[in-house]
Amino acid sequence: MTPLNYQQIFEIAIAAERGAQSLYLDIVQMFSSYQPAVELWTALARDEVHHARVLELIRSTFSPTALEQAVDPLLEEQVQALSRLEQKRLKASITNLDEAYQLTHELESSEINTIFEFLVHAFLPDPELETTAMQNLRDHLRRLVQAQTTLGPAEMRRRILPSGIHEQGLPS
Repeated sequence: MTPLNYQQIFEIAIAAERGAQSLYLDIVQMFSSYQPAVELWTALARDEVHHARVLELIRSTFSPTALEQAVDPLLEEQVQALSRLEQKRLKASITNLDEAYQLTHELESSEINTIFEFLVHAFLPDPELETTAMQNLRDHLRRLVQAQTTLGPAEMRRRILPSGIHEQGLPS
């Protein structure tokens, strides 16, 4: 198998960020009657747009020759793992809010952020932009951690169903 080059890495990483954005917007629609979910996943989707733009900016600083260079085998391995996760995500079937939260947590704990961080630290030419991008990533992950409180405990999240259908005894 031919090693991946930087152009391919950027394509995969940007597609992963856009895929996460799409997933998060789908979750917003699925749980549109539960405002804490709408707020969380709308913010996460907005962050993914920012991440994709940062990666596009970094890619634009590469010459065509640099984009064709083979990447380090470790980076390639992480990108391959990301591709496998994306396939899993596309097949995921969310049946309650807790599954949406767990899937999001899995995605955000995956190689998607490791690759983003590497590309930002290694190639973003402006230190101020690097600081801003990394702060955005920290805020992004903080939202997910805080969601354990704002979305309610796992038991309650499991009882909140898509399309605004709530089991008896839950707030609407």
